[in-house]
Amino acid sequence: MSELKEKMAWWMRDACELTHDECLPLVAAALAAIEDSGYAIVPSRETTEQLKAGQRAWNADPAKLSSTLYRAMVEAGKVKP
Repeated sequence: MSELKEKMAWWMRDACELTHDECLPLVAAALAAIEDSGYAIVPSRETTEQLKAGQRAWNADPAKLSSTLYRAMVEAGKVKP
């Protein structure tokens, strides 16, 4: 389970007077809805993994498009539902 998912579940438990176990499916559904809408939750500061993924993707792209680097970094940093 992702750290974000766990933190969200504890926050919901405190805010909504639900048990932690009752909150987990709600958090998973919220994260899945975000992803289904074409959005991603990523770290606010780049991670080493994201930087490496971006560098690999950009170096492999003959056109050296910044969008290639961006997509690789976002994918590497996504929080999975």
